[in-house]
Amino acid sequence: MPIKLLPAQKELFRINPQEQSLIVGYGGTRSGKTFGSARLTAYCGYKIPGMESLLGAASLDQADNTVLLQTRQQLDLEGIEFTERAKRGKKQIQLFNNSEYNIVGYNNQALFKQKGRAFGYVWIDECTKMTPEDLGEIQGRMSGVGPGMILLTCNPEGPAHWLYKDYIKTGRCKVVFFPIQDNADNLPSDYIPNLKKNSPWFMWLRLGLGQWAAAEGAIFPNFRTENCMVNH
Repeated sequence: MPIKLLPAQKELFRINPQEQSLIVGYGGTRSGKTFGSARLTAYCGYKIPGMESLLGAASLDQADNTVLLQTRQQLDLEGIEFTERAKRGKKQIQLFNNSEYNIVGYNNQALFKQKGRAFGYVWIDECTKMTPEDLGEIQGRMSGVGPGMILLTCNPEGPAHWLYKDYIKTGRCKVVFFPIQDNADNLPSDYIPNLKKNSPWFMWLRLGLGQWAAAEGAIFPNFRTENCMVNH
């Protein structure tokens, strides 16, 4: 059965990296970001022989459970042969066509241990845990075989976050927004209502609506400025 992609997942495949090489995909939790990114990652790997890729998350364990797991599943879905090995705090997948995925966690500065390596494709999940210096290090390595694309995915944080303030808001990246409602058919029927009911308001704005919302309700979870402020 053909896989039906969500609108934002289709948008990922339509991006021309020569026009914009830095892509930020964000939205609510369970909105299809990881699935779409993993499918694009697998597609680039088996379509571009010899491509060297860097895949990462905040820690190697988290990378195992997100970028590695999902990419492996997409390769399996397409019947693509690959081998997997672990070495010195990182993991690697190699395809039949000599394309490689190097999987790292950047909490141990693994990004900076890739000395002399050039990459043609990068996917970093949980990118809000990165620093601007991490991103600069990655951008300096984008001279390898591949589309030259850096894909960053995340759930939003506050509007003062450097990624939102310096890149998304200023147009320095291509933004792909993933609404959770678009993925509702693939979720339990009570998932979205329960997420809204059980989350502090600012977390619902971030994880439900995919907004870069300030933590107005960190102490009083139901506080909303639009309801509580009085004009004089």
